[in-house]
Amino acid sequence: MGLQAHANPRRNAPLTDVFVCCGLNNRGVVFVPSSSREGNDSDDEQRSAEERKEKPDMVVYGRLDDVVVALNAQTGAVIWKTRVADFHNRVAINMAPQFAHGLVIVGLAGGEYEIRGQVIALTADSGQIAWRFQTTLPESFAGDSFERGGAPVWQNPTVDEQLGLLYFATGNPSPDANGIDRAGDNLFSASVVALDLKTGKLRWHFQETHHDLWDYDSAQPTMLFAVEKGGDQIPALGHCSKNGNYYIFDRRNGQPIFPVTEVKVPVSPSFQSASATQPVSSVEPLTPLNFLPGTIDMTKLPKNLTLAPQYTPPQENEILIAVGDDGGCEGVAGAFSPRTKFIYYGARYEPARYHTSPTNTGPNDVGKFLGSTFAELIPGVTDFGIFGATDSTTGKVVWKINVAQPAKSGMLVAGDLAFFGEGNGKFHAVNAATGEILFTFDGTTVHNGGGAQAAPVA
Repeated sequence: MGLQAHANPRRNAPLTDVFVCCGLNNRGVVFVPSSSREGNDSDDEQRSAEERKEKPDMVVYGRLDDVVVALNAQTGAVIWKTRVADFHNRVAINMAPQFAHGLVIVGLAGGEYEIRGQVIALTADSGQIAWRFQTTLPESFAGDSFERGGAPVWQNPTVDEQLGLLYFATGNPSPDANGIDRAGDNLFSASVVALDLKTGKLRWHFQETHHDLWDYDSAQPTMLFAVEKGGDQIPALGHCSKNGNYYIFDRRNGQPIFPVTEVKVPVSPSFQSASATQPVSSVEPLTPLNFLPGTIDMTKLPKNLTLAPQYTPPQENEILIAVGDDGGCEGVAGAFSPRTKFIYYGARYEPARYHTSPTNTGPNDVGKFLGSTFAELIPGVTDFGIFGATDSTTGKVVWKINVAQPAKSGMLVAGDLAFFGEGNGKFHAVNAATGEILFTFDGTTVHNGGGAQAAPVA
């Protein structure tokens, strides 16, 4: 890709020139202590202790114009800058980087702009690119559609340094809801992927939505924990998809710890090249996977809008689906407690309407390749959010709390407490074992206070 030939990384691109789907967001930085930056440097063994001490602590972040910047944590001085991609190709970094084994890892977002997703590792000491992984597999896309097949990486990856594995989740293929030009499963979109940390080579993958036609990004960050089963401690990875399923894998090899069944789903109309099956997890979901009684007022629904089962391909007849494109689990983190052995996360009941045609393959009026018209705020439909806990030993929901708005806050566990927030400003502390609400703070009582829609910290 000739990275060093790209535009000078010392020149900042105007924010009006970058391509970002959903707001000018930067999700944070990674702190790199000097003592931990030796894992990928073959010369470190020959260096003296004094020379190693000269390495400063660093703060590293990715810019929306695809430049990764390392700052001296004590002074703020720039240590290095590396442009990892050309923002003119409509890719952006808005994730918080990850650091492990002497490497800083970032991913490229932009699935709505027909990009080709990537994960990139840079050496922490120099900013040189160590490896890059393309997230679209050519043989899983028709023709050359893999070159613009999406599968962006929105969120911070996780690492098991003992296994030497890097884990991340990918977004939708592109165009989002029209598959006419991208027949195939469209790997590695809407998937959990594990790479060799040192080399960037694929170790395993699991696709949570085949040939995604509903914008079912695997957007939630991956989470690592141990599952007790049959007296054994299994190193596990948990992940909730926007399709509403919660999957739990053996993170050594990607095998589901709780069974996943390929279930037959609708495939008409034929132009969508829909997958005949989709992977349904046996872990009990927080997300309602079907329409709930009392949430649909048929007398207020728009005319000619038909209720359809999940995984019905978008088509020329306008359809309403639960789970919709903004349902299930979005890109906020869950939590795990080794005390309760519970998984904590938020989900959304937010049916969506879809409408497309074989010719809806180009950009819309703001340049996004959505492949369908989407709408989540629909007359006659009552949306809500759910926060809850799932027992990792049984796969069953232990408790859940319904809230007025679709869940957008991450969850936090601290001791015997769990925390989450709502977009209306309410911030809750609950008993992590039972879900009993212990206190609620109203953020709107603070001057200029607003909603709680990010991850709490303790």
